[in-house]
Amino acid sequence: MIAVSGAARPTVIRIRREGLNGAEIAALIADVLLRLPEAIAQGALMTVTERTIRIRRLPVKRPSPTRRREGQS
Repeated sequence: MIAVSGAARPTVIRIRREGLNGAEIAALIADVLLRLPEAIAQGALMTVTERTIRIRRLPVKRPSPTRRREGQS
C-alpha cells in the first residue's frame, strides 16, 4: 500500500527470518535502527534476511505505463 500510494513515510522493516523469539526480533530491529538511521529517517522499505538488508527508498517509483518491460508483448 505504501508503494502504490507514493507515500514517503513511514519506514517499514520486513523481517524474513524464521525461528526468532521476541527478544531476538527486538535486538534485530535495534541493530537495523542503529546501522541505518538516515534511511529510516528519509523513509524506506527494508527487508532483513539472514545475510542482507535490502533498502528501497520511498517513495517507490513505478515504471511508466507506456514503457514495456523486456519480454512483454
